[in-house]
Amino acid sequence: MRKMLIFLSCLALIMVYTGVVSAVPLPVGGGWTQFDWISGEPTPTTPSPWNFTLPGLGELDVTDCFLAGDVFEVLDGGTLLGNTSWVSQSTDWTNDPDFAFSHPAWAHGSWALGPGNHEIIINTIQNPYNYGSAYVRVFETSAPVPEPTTMLLLGSGLLGLAGYGRKKFFKK
Repeated sequence: MRKMLIFLSCLALIMVYTGVVSAVPLPVGGGWTQFDWISGEPTPTTPSPWNFTLPGLGELDVTDCFLAGDVFEVLDGGTLLGNTSWVSQSTDWTNDPDFAFSHPAWAHGSWALGPGNHEIIINTIQNPYNYGSAYVRVFETSAPVPEPTTMLLLGSGLLGLAGYGRKKFFKK
């Protein structure tokens, strides 16, 4: 009985720990989203993984922020996209992700993404402070190509408007 109780307790802990982690939506074109982590935890404590769907081509940006010196590994659906730039620990500090993304003192990276579903995981691979915060954002770089049916409907509507306008013009 005791072995069964230990087994069930371990199983429950495994299910809670590995969790039933569900992906959190990341807004496409919604600006920067902050994430945090603590020492000993390779993945962010809030919220990872992120998921989203791109109808066309897109871009994913990741930047360290606040104290400079953290470096990240970025994966999409388990496939490594790459690492943010390698930087040295410094006393530089900012809470502006746009500034940090454009400045060489903070680790940052940018990756092109294709259309479809994406699940982004960000792992901390260099962390000199035992905790930290950074930012991630995704946006579309091209609009999706309209389907032929949409173009046909749009074209026929424009032809109808042109015919209606011509009819009114010649009645005068």
